[in-house]
Amino acid sequence: MSTESLTAKLSKANTNMRRLCEFFVARREWTLPHDGEPAARALGEATLGVGEELRSMMALCGANPVGERIPDVESLGEGTHDTARLERFISFLRDLRVWFSAQSSPPTDSDGIAALREMDGHVACMSTIIGETLKRTPASAPAAPAAPPPPPEPEEAPLEANPVEFEKRAPQLVLDDTESNPMVQEFQGRPELTPECEKLADAYLAAWDLKLSYFNRKKLLERILRWITSAPAGQVLVIKMKTLEEPYEPYPSYVSREVLQQRQLPAER
Repeated sequence: MSTESLTAKLSKANTNMRRLCEFFVARREWTLPHDGEPAARALGEATLGVGEELRSMMALCGANPVGERIPDVESLGEGTHDTARLERFISFLRDLRVWFSAQSSPPTDSDGIAALREMDGHVACMSTIIGETLKRTPASAPAAPAAPPPPPEPEEAPLEANPVEFEKRAPQLVLDDTESNPMVQEFQGRPELTPECEKLADAYLAAWDLKLSYFNRKKLLERILRWITSAPAGQVLVIKMKTLEEPYEPYPSYVSREVLQQRQLPAER
């Protein structure tokens, strides 16, 4: 497993959220293009999703929210957002939410807790600005003047959103929960992985020569259950390995079902 501390990963995530927040604060007066409203609404939902995970972790370590944190950046005046960029931000935030949901415990040191609180403030600020943008943008936005050069894209999420595609072994495990091939079932009123899903997970681990203890296997299966049940609408869970060299680390990502069909990526069985 990764030796990078949780606090270090939270610090990286906080840097990403601060950059995103600065991006939107500088463009607080911008409007959406004619096709940008769905992306902006999805971005707002993804931002709130990260906020929910943040507050859950903060509650576990007894940290209180600090309210909006508005970065001191210069306004770029009027302009129009780019839908493709908004969609990239959506993917980043969804990956970040999945990473948060996979954590088994909160930080216990002051730096880690401080990063959580700062991040929560940035999320609150972003949520406000996205809501203001949706209210201000007319149904048919006029053409905007050329936008200034874009800032650097945010750093990768704590667990990389775009890993290397491995040529050896089983590069990924696709777990598509459908009525015809369910990955999750209910037992005594509680959701659990189906035996078929557990077999797929075990086969994937075996392909990577990963021999987990009973406890670690159970913990991974619990995470897979959370990853599947928290999949955004129309998205499919795809588990990959973070590195090609030991120690291997399974981690989640999501791909739209439509994209999977286009790529013709069959689930390992």
